[in-house]
Amino acid sequence: MMKNCIKKIIIIGIIILFIGTSVISATNLNIKNDEKFGIERPFFTETFFPYKTNNKIDFIFKIGQSVQQTSDNGYIVTGYMTEFDIDQLIINSTTILMKYDENGNKKWSKNFELTGDNEGFSVKQIGEEGYIIGGLIVLSDKTKAMILRTDEQGNEEWMKTYEGLGKAQGTAIQQTNDNGYILTGSSVYPDNDEISHMLLLKTDENGNEQWNKTYEFDNSTIGNSVEQTDDGGYIICGFLISSNQQSSSILVVKTDVNGNEQWHKTYEFMDNNRAYSIQQTNDHGYIIGGHTSSSLGLNSNALLLKTDENGNEQWHKSYNEKSGFHAQQTEDNGFILCGISNSINSHQALLIKTDEQGTQEWTRTYKGLGAAQGTMVQQTADKGYILTGSTIKTSVSIDNYVLLIKTNENGKLIWSSSRNRYIFENAFISNFLMKALNNFPILQRILNMVK
Repeated sequence: MMKNCIKKIIIIGIIILFIGTSVISATNLNIKNDEKFGIERPFFTETFFPYKTNNKIDFIFKIGQSVQQTSDNGYIVTGYMTEFDIDQLIINSTTILMKYDENGNKKWSKNFELTGDNEGFSVKQIGEEGYIIGGLIVLSDKTKAMILRTDEQGNEEWMKTYEGLGKAQGTAIQQTNDNGYILTGSSVYPDNDEISHMLLLKTDENGNEQWNKTYEFDNSTIGNSVEQTDDGGYIICGFLISSNQQSSSILVVKTDVNGNEQWHKTYEFMDNNRAYSIQQTNDHGYIIGGHTSSSLGLNSNALLLKTDENGNEQWHKSYNEKSGFHAQQTEDNGFILCGISNSINSHQALLIKTDEQGTQEWTRTYKGLGAAQGTMVQQTADKGYILTGSTIKTSVSIDNYVLLIKTNENGKLIWSSSRNRYIFENAFISNFLMKALNNFPILQRILNMVK
């Protein structure tokens, strides 16, 4: 009983220390000790203070990272679950895959407890045969990029891992014209994990690696989105972090069909500039979704950036007090951008619809269960939109839920998975805990002593 009480005090102390010494941006920092090159993914900008009356505190965190409408007009969602067991001081991550019908009713869900911690970030339907997931897995304390193939019911068919330069992680996957797969992410040398390099990896239809390329700059880079272009090559976006880690630039790399770099461009607007999605547009240029903010992570603005086919900026638009993550061209040649609407007292999932020049036509926000975020949006066959992300009841709650929202073409809510209660209980704290433990190793030693 005394040890459990001490553990509670230490955990709460860690959170207070972390909150007091960190400026929280709208990205999710790495959660494993060996991921020093970290994946930065969207998450809530709110802070949470955990409290339970029992002697055991378990934190579980789930988020929907990627959504696609399926051939039966339903939806497939992938993401990951991270669990923290206070008694065992163990953190486990597993990929989740969820299938919904067209009305948001859950048909099935899968939780992939593989041989190591694993996280899914991107999902695509493969014809009528099943789904392909891109992400990462940790095997023997070594992070590797992962491709996971399932059948149409979400049952694992095979899983392949890739090391890149020595350690690697995957963030976004697409099927290629030859029925193989292209995966982007990051990779580091085994003897130098201080700098990460943008990764592009090509496989055949069975996941066998055909080639991999890294694009090396003076400082760390991360690949967040990839698409095959109409010339057979590939376009990748992410960001380039400054040497002092106080600023960043949007980075776009164009390659040929074999992954050889043809050109790259960087873009800066405020101090921190981050891109999370890229898509080739009907005019053969590119639309990029992300956000830009001050060096302290304040004054965050959602961002749409339009370029020509050579990466030259044609225009950009920023949308105040918002964070943007995923953008897509719509059927009317405009654009849809999802993310978070930020205010002092509220964080809500966000959709911004624009015309072809990025001028807002409408903006919608969605509370979910109280506070919410959007991580990926796709236009649906009925010209509406499907949005996935995460929702939480209040800023002092530890119950967090995967969010799935369907709207009409004007952004009006048709249904929400949280309202229909097709949701997953989880919590949000484990990311905060792990960053604190990484930054302050003495706290881990204290916890081990208490154990």
